[in-house]
Amino acid sequence: MIGERELPPVPDGAFQIVTPVLEIPAGTEQFWCFYGEYDGPEVGIHKMVVHQDPTYGHHSLLKEPLPDDHPTGSLVNCSSLMEQIPPRPTLFEAVRSEDLEEEEDDDEEHGGVEHPGFFPEDLLEPPDEWIEGIPWVNLPPDIGFRFVQGQKWMADVHFVNTSSEPILTRAVFDLYTVPSDEVTAFVGTFNHDAGAFALPAQEQSTINFDCVWDEDSTILSIGGHMHQYGTHFQVDHLNEAGDLQAPSIYELDWENQYRFTPPVVNFAPGEFEVSAGDAFRTWCSWNNTRSETLSYPEEMCTTFGVAYPAPDSLYCVVDEHNPGGTPP
Repeated sequence: MIGERELPPVPDGAFQIVTPVLEIPAGTEQFWCFYGEYDGPEVGIHKMVVHQDPTYGHHSLLKEPLPDDHPTGSLVNCSSLMEQIPPRPTLFEAVRSEDLEEEEDDDEEHGGVEHPGFFPEDLLEPPDEWIEGIPWVNLPPDIGFRFVQGQKWMADVHFVNTSSEPILTRAVFDLYTVPSDEVTAFVGTFNHDAGAFALPAQEQSTINFDCVWDEDSTILSIGGHMHQYGTHFQVDHLNEAGDLQAPSIYELDWENQYRFTPPVVNFAPGEFEVSAGDAFRTWCSWNNTRSETLSYPEEMCTTFGVAYPAPDSLYCVVDEHNPGGTPP
Protein backbone atom coordinates (compact mmCIF):
# COMPACT_ATOMS: atom_id res chain seq x y z
CA MET A 1 0.00 0.00 0.00
CA ILE A 2 1.23 3.48 -0.87
CA GLY A 3 1.40 5.44 2.39
CA GLU A 4 -0.19 8.79 3.22
CA ARG A 5 1.77 12.03 2.86
CA GLU A 6 3.08 14.16 5.71
CA LEU A 7 0.74 17.03 6.57
CA PRO A 8 1.87 20.50 5.49
CA PRO A 9 2.37 22.97 8.38
CA VAL A 10 -0.35 25.50 9.19
CA PRO A 11 0.79 28.84 7.66
CA ASP A 12 0.83 32.07 9.65
CA GLY A 13 -2.44 33.96 9.26
CA ALA A 14 -4.34 30.91 8.04
CA PHE A 15 -6.40 27.98 9.26
CA GLN A 16 -6.59 24.52 7.71
CA ILE A 17 -9.37 22.22 6.61
CA VAL A 18 -8.01 18.66 6.55
CA THR A 19 -9.87 15.61 5.31
CA PRO A 20 -9.46 12.26 7.06
CA VAL A 21 -7.05 9.78 5.53
CA LEU A 22 -8.73 8.02 2.62
CA GLU A 23 -7.93 4.57 1.22
CA ILE A 24 -8.40 4.38 -2.55
CA PRO A 25 -8.31 0.79 -3.88
CA ALA A 26 -6.09 -0.04 -6.83
CA GLY A 27 -7.54 0.77 -10.25
CA THR A 28 -10.52 2.76 -8.91
CA GLU A 29 -11.91 6.29 -9.27
CA GLN A 30 -13.56 7.68 -6.14
CA PHE A 31 -15.16 10.88 -4.87
CA TRP A 32 -15.24 11.54 -1.13
CA CYS A 33 -17.16 14.30 0.67
CA PHE A 34 -16.19 15.50 4.14
CA TYR A 35 -18.59 17.83 5.98
CA GLY A 36 -17.58 20.50 8.48
CA GLU A 37 -18.42 23.86 10.03
CA TYR A 38 -16.32 26.99 10.60
CA ASP A 39 -16.33 28.03 14.29
CA GLY A 40 -14.11 31.13 14.22
CA PRO A 41 -14.96 34.85 14.00
CA GLU A 42 -16.24 36.42 10.77
CA VAL A 43 -13.33 36.93 8.35
CA GLY A 44 -12.47 37.55 4.74
CA ILE A 45 -10.55 34.79 2.98
CA HIS A 46 -8.18 36.29 0.42
CA LYS A 47 -5.99 33.29 -0.34
CA MET A 48 -6.53 29.53 -0.56
CA VAL A 49 -3.77 26.99 -1.17
CA VAL A 50 -4.88 23.43 -1.95
CA HIS A 51 -2.69 20.44 -1.18
CA GLN A 52 -3.71 17.29 -3.03
CA ASP A 53 -1.95 14.15 -4.16
CA PRO A 54 0.21 15.20 -7.15
CA THR A 55 -0.07 11.77 -8.75
CA TYR A 56 -3.59 10.54 -8.05
CA GLY A 57 -5.56 13.67 -7.07
CA HIS A 58 -7.90 15.12 -9.72
CA HIS A 59 -9.72 17.84 -7.81
CA SER A 60 -10.17 19.15 -4.29
CA LEU A 61 -13.03 21.66 -3.87
CA LEU A 62 -14.81 23.37 -1.00
CA LYS A 63 -18.56 23.56 -1.57
CA GLU A 64 -21.63 24.76 0.28
CA PRO A 65 -23.76 21.84 1.51
CA LEU A 66 -27.48 21.71 0.95
CA PRO A 67 -29.71 22.16 4.04
CA ASP A 68 -30.59 18.46 4.09
CA ASP A 69 -27.05 17.20 3.44
CA HIS A 70 -25.05 14.99 5.79
CA PRO A 71 -24.29 16.36 9.28
CA THR A 72 -21.04 18.04 10.30
CA GLY A 73 -18.22 15.55 10.74
CA SER A 74 -19.60 13.08 8.17
CA LEU A 75 -17.25 11.41 5.68
CA VAL A 76 -19.24 10.03 2.74
CA ASN A 77 -18.25 8.16 -0.40
CA CYS A 78 -20.03 10.48 -2.86
CA SER A 79 -19.06 8.66 -6.07
CA SER A 80 -22.69 7.79 -6.83
CA LEU A 81 -24.94 9.98 -8.95
CA MET A 82 -27.36 10.20 -6.02
CA GLU A 83 -24.69 12.03 -3.98
CA GLN A 84 -23.69 14.36 -6.85
CA ILE A 85 -27.15 15.68 -7.79
CA PRO A 86 -28.23 18.37 -7.29
CA PRO A 87 -24.84 20.07 -7.65
CA ARG A 88 -23.60 22.02 -4.62
CA PRO A 89 -22.44 25.62 -5.13
CA THR A 90 -18.72 26.14 -4.75
CA LEU A 91 -17.54 28.38 -1.92
CA PHE A 92 -14.36 29.30 -3.83
CA GLU A 93 -13.43 29.39 -7.51
CA ALA A 94 -9.99 29.92 -9.01
CA VAL A 95 -8.92 33.57 -9.06
CA ARG A 96 -5.45 35.13 -8.99
CA SER A 97 -5.82 38.89 -9.23
CA GLU A 98 -2.83 39.75 -7.05
CA ASP A 99 -0.31 38.02 -9.30
CA LEU A 100 -1.88 39.15 -12.59
CA GLU A 101 0.85 41.61 -13.64
CA GLU A 102 3.63 39.20 -12.75
CA GLU A 103 1.98 36.36 -14.71
CA GLU A 104 1.59 38.52 -17.81
CA ASP A 105 5.26 39.51 -17.61
CA ASP A 106 6.18 35.82 -17.58
CA ASP A 107 4.16 34.90 -20.70
CA GLU A 108 7.19 33.89 -22.76
CA GLU A 109 8.62 31.78 -19.96
CA HIS A 110 5.32 29.89 -19.60
CA GLY A 111 4.71 29.41 -23.31
CA GLY A 112 2.38 32.36 -23.93
CA VAL A 113 -1.27 33.00 -23.15
CA GLU A 114 -4.40 33.42 -25.28
CA HIS A 115 -6.06 36.07 -23.10
CA PRO A 116 -4.89 38.70 -20.62
CA GLY A 117 -4.73 36.85 -17.34
CA PHE A 118 -5.13 33.41 -18.91
CA PHE A 119 -3.68 30.76 -16.61
CA PRO A 120 -0.58 29.29 -18.29
CA GLU A 121 -1.33 25.57 -18.40
CA ASP A 122 1.82 24.61 -16.51
CA LEU A 123 0.60 26.60 -13.50
CA LEU A 124 -2.41 24.28 -13.35
CA GLU A 125 -0.31 21.12 -13.21
CA PRO A 126 0.08 19.69 -9.68
CA PRO A 127 3.45 20.62 -8.16
CA ASP A 128 6.11 18.00 -7.64
CA GLU A 129 5.97 18.51 -3.91
CA TRP A 130 2.74 18.00 -1.98
CA ILE A 131 3.89 20.53 0.62
CA GLU A 132 3.90 23.39 -1.93
CA GLY A 133 0.22 23.18 -2.76
CA ILE A 134 -1.61 25.09 -5.51
CA PRO A 135 -2.71 28.73 -4.87
CA TRP A 136 -6.22 28.56 -6.35
CA VAL A 137 -7.22 31.86 -4.72
CA ASN A 138 -4.83 34.82 -4.47
CA LEU A 139 -6.50 38.20 -3.95
CA PRO A 140 -5.35 41.49 -2.43
CA PRO A 141 -5.86 41.33 1.37
CA ASP A 142 -8.73 43.85 1.29
CA ILE A 143 -10.79 41.70 -1.12
CA GLY A 144 -12.01 38.31 0.00
CA PHE A 145 -14.71 35.68 0.41
CA ARG A 146 -16.84 36.18 3.51
CA PHE A 147 -16.67 33.37 6.06
CA VAL A 148 -18.98 33.70 9.06
CA GLN A 149 -19.14 31.71 12.25
CA GLY A 150 -21.28 28.65 11.63
CA GLN A 151 -20.52 28.54 7.89
CA LYS A 152 -20.97 24.94 6.79
CA TRP A 153 -18.62 23.52 4.15
CA MET A 154 -18.13 20.30 2.23
CA ALA A 155 -14.72 19.17 1.00
CA ASP A 156 -15.34 17.38 -2.33
CA VAL A 157 -12.20 15.43 -3.25
CA HIS A 158 -11.65 13.20 -6.28
CA PHE A 159 -8.93 10.58 -6.78
CA VAL A 160 -8.07 8.18 -9.59
CA ASN A 161 -5.76 5.40 -8.46
CA THR A 162 -4.05 4.13 -11.60
CA SER A 163 -1.53 2.07 -9.62
CA SER A 164 -1.64 -1.66 -8.89
CA GLU A 165 -1.96 -1.24 -5.12
CA PRO A 166 -4.17 0.74 -2.72
CA ILE A 167 -3.15 4.26 -1.73
CA LEU A 168 -3.66 6.29 1.43
CA THR A 169 -4.25 9.94 0.69
CA ARG A 170 -6.06 13.10 1.81
CA ALA A 171 -6.59 16.76 0.89
CA VAL A 172 -5.63 19.90 2.82
CA PHE A 173 -6.92 23.47 2.32
CA ASP A 174 -4.97 26.46 3.70
CA LEU A 175 -7.36 29.42 4.11
CA TYR A 176 -5.67 32.79 4.73
CA THR A 177 -7.85 35.26 6.63
CA VAL A 178 -8.18 38.97 7.30
CA PRO A 179 -10.61 40.54 9.84
CA SER A 180 -13.93 41.28 8.15
CA ASP A 181 -13.78 45.00 9.08
CA GLU A 182 -10.61 45.30 6.97
CA VAL A 183 -12.32 43.94 3.82
CA THR A 184 -13.41 46.64 1.37
CA ALA A 185 -15.23 44.24 -1.00
CA PHE A 186 -16.58 40.78 -0.42
CA VAL A 187 -16.46 38.51 -3.47
CA GLY A 188 -18.51 35.45 -4.34
CA THR A 189 -18.60 32.69 -6.91
CA PHE A 190 -20.96 32.55 -9.87
CA ASN A 191 -22.05 29.48 -11.81
CA HIS A 192 -24.04 29.71 -15.05
CA ASP A 193 -25.26 26.21 -15.85
CA ALA A 194 -27.06 24.76 -18.87
CA GLY A 195 -29.04 22.34 -16.71
CA ALA A 196 -30.61 19.40 -18.56
CA PHE A 197 -29.93 18.75 -22.25
CA ALA A 198 -29.80 15.79 -24.66
CA LEU A 199 -27.05 15.26 -27.25
CA PRO A 200 -28.02 12.87 -30.10
CA ALA A 201 -25.85 9.79 -30.65
CA GLN A 202 -23.12 9.96 -33.29
CA GLU A 203 -23.68 13.70 -33.85
CA GLN A 204 -22.01 17.02 -33.21
CA SER A 205 -24.19 19.38 -31.18
CA THR A 206 -24.08 22.99 -29.96
CA ILE A 207 -26.26 24.74 -27.39
CA ASN A 208 -26.17 28.24 -25.95
CA PHE A 209 -27.91 29.96 -23.06
CA ASP A 210 -27.99 33.34 -21.33
CA CYS A 211 -27.66 34.28 -17.68
CA VAL A 212 -28.47 37.89 -16.74
CA TRP A 213 -26.66 39.94 -14.09
CA ASP A 214 -29.10 41.38 -11.54
CA GLU A 215 -26.77 44.14 -10.34
CA ASP A 216 -23.64 46.02 -11.38
CA SER A 217 -20.66 43.75 -10.73
CA THR A 218 -16.91 43.52 -11.15
CA ILE A 219 -15.64 40.27 -12.67
CA LEU A 220 -12.36 38.89 -11.30
CA SER A 221 -12.18 35.51 -13.05
CA ILE A 222 -14.04 33.32 -15.52
CA GLY A 223 -13.66 29.71 -16.63
CA GLY A 224 -15.59 26.88 -18.28
CA HIS A 225 -16.49 23.30 -17.45
CA MET A 226 -17.30 20.39 -19.77
CA HIS A 227 -16.40 16.70 -19.87
CA GLN A 228 -14.56 14.50 -22.36
CA TYR A 229 -16.95 14.88 -25.32
CA GLY A 230 -16.64 18.66 -25.40
CA THR A 231 -15.04 20.29 -28.45
CA HIS A 232 -15.48 24.05 -27.97
CA PHE A 233 -16.39 26.41 -25.13
CA GLN A 234 -17.14 30.12 -25.51
CA VAL A 235 -18.62 32.92 -23.40
CA ASP A 236 -19.84 36.23 -24.87
CA HIS A 237 -20.83 39.43 -23.09
CA LEU A 238 -24.10 41.06 -24.17
CA ASN A 239 -25.34 44.42 -22.92
CA GLU A 240 -28.91 45.02 -21.72
CA ALA A 241 -30.05 45.69 -25.31
CA GLY A 242 -28.66 42.30 -26.39
CA ASP A 243 -25.73 43.78 -28.34
CA LEU A 244 -22.61 41.64 -28.45
CA GLN A 245 -19.61 43.15 -26.70
CA ALA A 246 -16.56 41.96 -28.68
CA PRO A 247 -14.32 40.09 -28.36
CA SER A 248 -15.48 36.91 -26.59
CA ILE A 249 -14.45 37.01 -22.97
CA TYR A 250 -13.59 33.30 -22.87
CA GLU A 251 -13.02 30.94 -25.79
CA LEU A 252 -11.04 27.77 -26.34
CA ASP A 253 -11.07 24.47 -28.19
CA TRP A 254 -11.83 21.98 -25.45
CA GLU A 255 -9.39 19.24 -24.44
CA ASN A 256 -10.15 16.29 -22.19
CA GLN A 257 -7.59 17.42 -19.59
CA TYR A 258 -9.58 20.61 -19.02
CA ARG A 259 -12.30 18.58 -17.31
CA PHE A 260 -10.28 18.75 -14.10
CA THR A 261 -8.04 21.78 -14.68
CA PRO A 262 -9.85 24.23 -16.99
CA PRO A 263 -7.94 27.37 -18.02
CA VAL A 264 -9.14 30.46 -16.16
CA VAL A 265 -9.14 34.08 -17.32
CA ASN A 266 -8.23 36.54 -14.54
CA PHE A 267 -8.95 40.26 -14.40
CA ALA A 268 -7.52 42.93 -12.13
CA PRO A 269 -10.01 44.65 -9.79
CA GLY A 270 -11.91 47.27 -11.80
CA GLU A 271 -10.75 45.93 -15.18
CA PHE A 272 -13.98 44.16 -16.22
CA GLU A 273 -17.34 45.62 -15.18
CA VAL A 274 -20.83 44.38 -16.02
CA SER A 275 -24.05 46.35 -15.56
CA ALA A 276 -27.38 45.16 -14.24
CA GLY A 277 -29.24 43.68 -17.21
CA ASP A 278 -26.09 42.56 -19.02
CA ALA A 279 -25.86 38.86 -19.84
CA PHE A 280 -23.21 36.21 -20.33
CA ARG A 281 -24.03 33.89 -23.25
CA THR A 282 -22.38 30.48 -22.90
CA TRP A 283 -21.80 28.29 -25.96
CA CYS A 284 -20.94 24.59 -25.66
CA SER A 285 -20.19 22.19 -28.50
CA TRP A 286 -19.76 18.43 -28.28
CA ASN A 287 -19.03 15.43 -30.47
CA ASN A 288 -21.08 12.53 -29.12
CA THR A 289 -19.27 9.49 -30.51
CA ARG A 290 -21.37 7.09 -28.46
CA SER A 291 -24.26 4.99 -29.74
CA GLU A 292 -26.75 6.49 -27.27
CA THR A 293 -27.96 9.94 -26.29
CA LEU A 294 -25.64 11.86 -23.98
CA SER A 295 -27.01 14.05 -21.20
CA TYR A 296 -26.24 15.61 -17.81
CA PRO A 297 -24.31 14.71 -15.67
CA GLU A 298 -22.17 12.64 -18.07
CA GLU A 299 -21.67 15.91 -19.94
CA MET A 300 -21.93 19.42 -18.56
CA CYS A 301 -21.88 23.04 -19.73
CA THR A 302 -21.05 25.51 -16.96
CA THR A 303 -19.45 28.94 -16.84
CA PHE A 304 -17.93 29.72 -13.45
CA GLY A 305 -15.98 32.54 -11.90
CA VAL A 306 -15.58 35.13 -9.15
CA ALA A 307 -17.24 38.55 -8.93
CA TYR A 308 -18.04 41.31 -6.45
CA PRO A 309 -20.02 42.67 -4.71
CA ALA A 310 -21.30 39.14 -4.12
CA PRO A 311 -21.19 37.96 -0.51
CA ASP A 312 -23.11 34.81 -1.50
CA SER A 313 -22.77 32.31 -4.34
CA LEU A 314 -24.67 33.27 -7.51
CA TYR A 315 -26.22 30.26 -9.24
CA CYS A 316 -28.09 30.44 -12.57
CA VAL A 317 -29.54 27.22 -14.04
CA VAL A 318 -31.55 27.74 -17.23
CA ASP A 319 -34.78 25.95 -18.11
CA GLU A 320 -34.52 26.53 -21.87
CA HIS A 321 -31.66 26.97 -24.30
CA ASN A 322 -31.45 29.39 -27.21
CA PRO A 323 -31.77 27.99 -30.74
CA GLY A 324 -28.60 26.19 -31.88
CA GLY A 325 -26.16 27.62 -34.34
CA THR A 326 -22.54 28.61 -34.49
CA PRO A 327 -20.82 30.89 -31.97
CA PRO A 328 -20.05 34.35 -33.41
